[in-house]
Amino acid sequence: MEKVFRSFGFVYALVSKTIENMGLILFYIALFYCVAVMFFWR
Repeated sequence: MEKVFRSFGFVYALVSKTIENMGLILFYIALFYCVAVMFFWR
């Protein structure tokens, strides 16, 4: 049971890390999109 819990913790850490990176990527995409919209709307 402890081994299963440990592997689950590892998977959870990996998933949370991936979600963090995805959030960062989405943030950069949104930033780029906002800049492009401001640039084209002027």
